[in-house]
Amino acid sequence: MVEISGTCPPRFAPVKDAFAANFDAGLELGARFTLVQAGESVVDIWAGYADRKETKPFDETTLAPIFSTGKAVAALLIARLVDQGKLDYDQTVARVWPEFAQAGKAAITV
Repeated sequence: MVEISGTCPPRFAPVKDAFAANFDAGLELGARFTLVQAGESVVDIWAGYADRKETKPFDETTLAPIFSTGKAVAALLIARLVDQGKLDYDQTVARVWPEFAQAGKAAITV
């Protein structure tokens, strides 16, 4: 069982359990998860190792690369705007961002 460090209030125990389950299943070597709510960090947990040889513990100072998270966040935000009727997948991007229409991109839809 991996030792999880950091802070996680009891109301977020399922988050900590899911985090630990990834290590138990062998899906993580070292990782950190932080949840910010209303501008406040409410969960900040880390565990595992910072190196493949498992000699350096993953701690609060370990740097971790983040790949392509912006695309997922953008997709969720766009879906929310579509659900609210403020955006339509069939409308052109240029309709909300006129400068995007340059270089033959005028017909590209959201």
